[in-house]
Amino acid sequence: MGAGIAGRRPRVEGDNGLSAMWIAVIATSVGCYAFKVAGLTGSDRILGNPRLQRFTALIPMALLAALIATQTTASGRSLTLDGARLAGLGAAVIALLLRAPFLAVIVAAAATAAALHALGLTLRLVTWHLYRIR
Repeated sequence: MGAGIAGRRPRVEGDNGLSAMWIAVIATSVGCYAFKVAGLTGSDRILGNPRLQRFTALIPMALLAALIATQTTASGRSLTLDGARLAGLGAAVIALLLRAPFLAVIVAAAATAAALHALGLTLRLVTWHLYRIR
């Protein structure tokens, strides 16, 4: 078995090519489409439910919080708390508290983390290695 194309993992016998990540992406896409169809075809009795309206209003915030948490702490197959990323997150929080526009929040966070990385001031605080259990 050869090394394969640069950057790709070699095929393994019995491997259908779908990783758990792609299965999750496809399942989430199907779920989102099903929600969209349900919203278009649902009755006012169901869609007017205050509980459902609160739930749907909170979903984007929960997804954004999950994305921020994983991008701040994930590094390959390990969870890492590093000073530059945490400083970038802190800059974003400060910009949000100052009611800066969303784009300014993103630029502040990215610039802070990039500046600390460029200056070599990254400090890896803690690293937990995650291993695949078969």
